[in-house]
Amino acid sequence: MLKGKSENIGDDDRSNTATMSISAKLQRIQQLLTNCEFIAAATQCEAALTADLSPEDEAELRCLWAEALEHGACFTKAIQVLLPYENKALLSSLPQTSQCRVEYRLGAAYGGTTDIPKAISQTRLALQQAQKYGVQDVEHQCLILMSVLFRKLGELHIAQTYLEPILQPPTGIAPEIIAQAYNNFGIICTLEGKWDEARRALITAIDAVCEKDAPLLRGSLDVNLAAVVSLQGKMREAKVLLERALPQLIRARNPRLIANARSNLGFNLLRLGKIPQAKATLQAALKEAQSCEINLIVASTLETLGECHSIQGDFTKAEELLQQSLEMLTQMRVSFNKAHALRTYGRHLLLQEQFAAAQQAFEESLVVAQQSSDPYAQAEAELYLIEALLAQGEFQTAQSLFLSIKEKIEKLDSLYVLGHLWEVAGYLARHEQDFLECIRRFKQACSIWEVVEEPYRCARMRYHIGLSYEALGNTERAEKYFNLAHQTFQIVAAHPMLERTTQALQQVANQPALATPVPALTTRLVDCLKSLTESLRNADIALPEFTRLLHDDFSVAPIVVFRQEDEQHFVPLAYKGCNARQAHELSSRLVADKKRAEEYISKISLHQNQVCWLYLKRNTSELTDSMLELFVWHLRTILTQISSLSDLSAIASTSKQNELLPMADLIYCSAAMRQIVEQAHRLSQSNINVLITGESGTGKELVAHGIHLLSQRANKPFVPFNCAAAPRELLESQIFGYRRGAFTGANNSFSGVVGAAANGTLFLDEIGDFALEMQPKLLRFIQSGEVQKVGEATPSFVDVRLIAATNCDLEKMVESGRFRADLYYRLNVIRFHLPPLRERREEIALLANHFLRHYSAEMQKEDIMLMPATIIALEQYDWPGNARELESELHRVAALLPSGSRVAPHHLSTNINKLKTPSVNVSAPDLANRTLAQLLDETQRSIISNVLEKTGWNISRAAKELGISRFSLRNMMKRFNLSTN
Repeated sequence: MLKGKSENIGDDDRSNTATMSISAKLQRIQQLLTNCEFIAAATQCEAALTADLSPEDEAELRCLWAEALEHGACFTKAIQVLLPYENKALLSSLPQTSQCRVEYRLGAAYGGTTDIPKAISQTRLALQQAQKYGVQDVEHQCLILMSVLFRKLGELHIAQTYLEPILQPPTGIAPEIIAQAYNNFGIICTLEGKWDEARRALITAIDAVCEKDAPLLRGSLDVNLAAVVSLQGKMREAKVLLERALPQLIRARNPRLIANARSNLGFNLLRLGKIPQAKATLQAALKEAQSCEINLIVASTLETLGECHSIQGDFTKAEELLQQSLEMLTQMRVSFNKAHALRTYGRHLLLQEQFAAAQQAFEESLVVAQQSSDPYAQAEAELYLIEALLAQGEFQTAQSLFLSIKEKIEKLDSLYVLGHLWEVAGYLARHEQDFLECIRRFKQACSIWEVVEEPYRCARMRYHIGLSYEALGNTERAEKYFNLAHQTFQIVAAHPMLERTTQALQQVANQPALATPVPALTTRLVDCLKSLTESLRNADIALPEFTRLLHDDFSVAPIVVFRQEDEQHFVPLAYKGCNARQAHELSSRLVADKKRAEEYISKISLHQNQVCWLYLKRNTSELTDSMLELFVWHLRTILTQISSLSDLSAIASTSKQNELLPMADLIYCSAAMRQIVEQAHRLSQSNINVLITGESGTGKELVAHGIHLLSQRANKPFVPFNCAAAPRELLESQIFGYRRGAFTGANNSFSGVVGAAANGTLFLDEIGDFALEMQPKLLRFIQSGEVQKVGEATPSFVDVRLIAATNCDLEKMVESGRFRADLYYRLNVIRFHLPPLRERREEIALLANHFLRHYSAEMQKEDIMLMPATIIALEQYDWPGNARELESELHRVAALLPSGSRVAPHHLSTNINKLKTPSVNVSAPDLANRTLAQLLDETQRSIISNVLEKTGWNISRAAKELGISRFSLRNMMKRFNLSTN
């Protein structure tokens, strides 16, 4: 239900409203929406809905009412308000602008529910109408909504394409629209791991509305920016942003966004080690989300709350909360969140030393992450799986998995994954009793957890560093690291780890101090340079790791790296052995007249616009200037290489616009087909359903098979099935299978085409002919993956990607009741329309030559070629059977003619050859002196010139007679220097 204040609708206000004209009422309601008075707006909409309203005014009133309800997260009620307009007759009676707004509002309302396919279909229709009628503001809103909907489905590339028209240099677009577009682009970049790009996009969005009083949008932008900076490891900055967002969202009275902001803030507080504050914030978020029935936020909040209880040792409560979260996420089928929750649950089990159960949770998380093609989630699941295997003594399996994924994980631009990788490398080194390597790896991980401000994980590493020093007999260093870990665990109230650290301290106190030899200087130097080189791929860790290495291994304190802003201004970037205030004060030493003997100062110039300085104070004579110069040289090289890698990545990500992307068995060159193939490539990591429409023979199955071969299911079955070919009474058993003995003649069990396509792709051709009475069962399979064979008592789950195709107009079939609307919405999430061959005539010659070569080779014939006049004849024919008819024609020609033949027009079928074709009078000397391309150009120029003369140089009539578009005709006229003048 809607929540918030409603002081603005007292009795006097109601009486005033009753006497207003409808235009004044609509204006009043619009003002209430602008002021975030959503309850008042909804109430006044309901009161104003009377029988004497014009259809246009009623439509506008219902749209405003639905908008108010959506802001209050009442999406089902919003749908009910707009439900009358799902009657196409009523909708079409409205003015064109009103139709567009109603359709967009319906899409937005469905977008707030779990029925995303219906929302996409509705919004796509609104977008088409808005573009057709030139309703630009609705067009922009539809583009943003389509981006949001596809983002929810995990289709990030498609989501981004919808934003491109707005993200181009904008002219005359409202600042709020620009901000919303950049907001969505920022979220997409975040999900792709492009955090710097995401941050820039969100800051651009904030700048676009900095002068506007838009609390809802400003609060949302701050929440999203907080998510980005927290992923970059800047937890405190994220906390500030979330605390800034909450008052804005509370003022906007949007319970969904308030709950989301509080849930994110609770997660940040947990990471910062402030668990009591985190638990209180999460409880408030949970109450808000549950009151609005926002299940995804409820599940996410339960998970974080469960982790708080687990870290503090309340395992019973943690188990209860985590199980609730997993149950909800399983029902919602939200891959990203479920994979994350399973990893949290696995860590909870590891902490209780339930290693086999933890392994199972991590394996399940890995499967979910693989299905959603999330490389970061896969990497985390694999690393935790190694931890569980090591805990059970399965070293060989763990090491083999580590070696197989190490290189892949190092390429991911994520501090969190890199820190976890080094943790696991330390565990493996400890198992092999290589304690020096173990300490080096744990210290590397510890540096990252310090950078991203995760005290609990940092303390865990210090605990393990202490164990490693203890194994080496260095009790002094072991005690130092145990004490550091103990302090953090006390602050966080992490009782399980606090008990372990207390026991470790007691054990070290009872051991005699052993004299442990200090590693040789050269050994320490090599180890430091090796650790420094390993930070190459991440600029965020290079400087902190550099300062840590010199501080820890060479007793350098303090050490600061500064960035030079101007001649007198220096900003500390990384420091050790001092605090932030002291680091700032040390900047004065960079411009001091004299340098002390123990000080070392060096300029690190990367390029003309970026200069850094190093200041350190050494406490040992073994660290000479020449050694420090070696360190600085390595640091400069690494920072330069990081910059170069960024440039190379940007170059590599730039696509070649004119390059035709390959697609198995598909021959094409037209712009329409190029667009389809490019979108198919963007779907390569997707499992989304696809609907392919087009006339018979246009190549729908070829495109479906190409999509399958581009996907991650390429090595799994591709099973085509023609729905029109199966008798209606056998359709169910053919599709879903049957159990042995289910009916007379069922002598053996049959898995059906769904079972045959398990883990692969099922292509249902002519889906428009699918029996109406069987459509509910197909719908259930698409929604849940459940299949119930004929004769089976219980359903089973099958993982299949569905691609459907039809030459029917499904929209008209839905209107006439011959096809279920809900099934249509599930199929029509991604739609490819293959144009007929007559609309892409530029491909006819290409396809004809391909088919002729193919069938000539099949029949062991050589050198059969098409004459120029024959190609013109082929291009003039309309091909009602499309590419399939063209293929059959060339197959016939290849069968009839001997090797070495030249295919003339009279060799073609009568229905093709009956068109008047030009006679090409080419003498032998001409043929010898001209290329085939020149002859074709001459012939085409002659035909076009004659038709233009015949039609009085009327471009439209000439294009129609030639069977090409006006755009194509103009291009050809320009090419052949034919002018209307």
